[in-house]
Amino acid sequence: MANPENLLINSVLATRDWRTVQDHGMDRREFHDFKDEWLWLVEYVKRYGELPSRGDFRARFPDFVVPDEDVSDVGRYCVEAIEWDARWRLIRYFDQGLELLQDERVADALALVLQSQFDLGSFSASHPRSGR
Repeated sequence: MANPENLLINSVLATRDWRTVQDHGMDRREFHDFKDEWLWLVEYVKRYGELPSRGDFRARFPDFVVPDEDVSDVGRYCVEAIEWDARWRLIRYFDQGLELLQDERVADALALVLQSQFDLGSFSASHPRSGR
């Protein structure tokens, strides 16, 4: 599976559709593997009021891979990036919880579970168009 962050950036550059990104509430928090590229893109839009050309983006990020698939559905890739982030967050909590349990810190592991529910609950609320 191609990285949804990459696919979303490619989709935005291909379609020039920034409105859908805004409608989905996309934020830097959803980006882990392509955070620098996403932040540059957001700053470009803030500074110039429009999306960069593919050429400008490629000049800044020459190693950025363009996939061999249709990336015309920005909304689809917003949802996939949101879900990718949710998986990333869950894995992070699972890893932390496992470490706490291995150290026999059960109370801390339970506190982490409560924190994760709060974090993931607020995460879902911040993405009403993600299908959650």
